[in-house]
Amino acid sequence: GPGIPFDAARTLADLLGRLLEARRPDIATTERIKQKRGTRVYLDTGQTGRSRTIVAPWSVRAHPGATVSMPLHWDEVGFALDPSRFDIFRALERAHATGDPMAELLVQRPDVPAAVAALGRLLSAEPKG
Repeated sequence: GPGIPFDAARTLADLLGRLLEARRPDIATTERIKQKRGTRVYLDTGQTGRSRTIVAPWSVRAHPGATVSMPLHWDEVGFALDPSRFDIFRALERAHATGDPMAELLVQRPDVPAAVAALGRLLSAEPKG
């Protein structure tokens, strides 16, 4: 939100990634080398950088079929998820039917310093090893 320093956002992303990896090492990792990850999800907290580029929600991807970087509701995320069903031809129809899961993002004003402090406490309380 407004007034939040960039470093706070970077710290928040790092803490969330480290906490998720500590709590669920069976499904999540910050390991950069693909062969060492196995089937775990890569938590790329390093993408929170001033010169990093990411695909914004609702962006058409440079992939066959013109898939769209589609924001989803949490109940839509799972192993059966097929990203190819979200293409440029169906994106607008979907937005009208389901709404924009990210609509609230621009009106929320989270207390980022409090979240960073709380996550830091949680992470330091995690058992080592």
